[in-house]
Amino acid sequence: MANALVQTDTYQKCDLVVEFFDDFIEEVDSTNVYTVTATDSGTAAVGNGVGGIMVVTASDGSVGDNDEVYVGFKNLVFTPAANKTFVARARLQYSEANTDDANVAFGFINSVSANAIVDDGAGLLASGTHFAIYKVDGGTVWKCESRNQTAVYTNTSTLTAGGSAYVTMEIVISEITTSNMTVSFKVNDSYLVDATTGFPIVHKVTYTSADAVTPFVGVKNGGANVEVVNVDYLYAAATR
Repeated sequence: MANALVQTDTYQKCDLVVEFFDDFIEEVDSTNVYTVTATDSGTAAVGNGVGGIMVVTASDGSVGDNDEVYVGFKNLVFTPAANKTFVARARLQYSEANTDDANVAFGFINSVSANAIVDDGAGLLASGTHFAIYKVDGGTVWKCESRNQTAVYTNTSTLTAGGSAYVTMEIVISEITTSNMTVSFKVNDSYLVDATTGFPIVHKVTYTSADAVTPFVGVKNGGANVEVVNVDYLYAAATR
């Protein structure tokens, strides 16, 4: 009877939620699951790290400024719409190869394509749909951005980015009206706070014409030093 109850609970959850979790105990499946977009032969690989770590490396041996790698789903199975709630969560770590040069991003995006992080510290792609926590070349703190086509909202947080410790990053998207959604941003289960206002960063964004999106992680060099992001796990879910 206990097994039957567990099965019923599991099936009911499957009826309500689309859910994905990867603890990276196997090599990155770029044939069936992931799209890996890389320049200069950058890589996303799983080695023998304790607990399973996807190591995202922006360059091969010939390191150059603006070399980059992005990892996301092949299929866009999440679409902002009425009565939908989304969450993307990852545990990751990176240390600056040179002072403040790294560009790093995590969240949802409609295309895992080159220059999702724009060259030379210019932020995120100025088109499409994305919801992200990111850090740019020349910066030292996390930034937050929500974009739906031409509508864009960007805030700079107070939280220093990078370092030797892993952090858990989370983006939650939920509907509040028949046409708008709220987007909130967390690191280590605490809301990111705006550096100017001192309030938690929350974006109110229309979901009209929003693109389907995938969870993603990206890294881009900001100079002639290779930048690396270690991803312990990636989780994403949405209500059906």
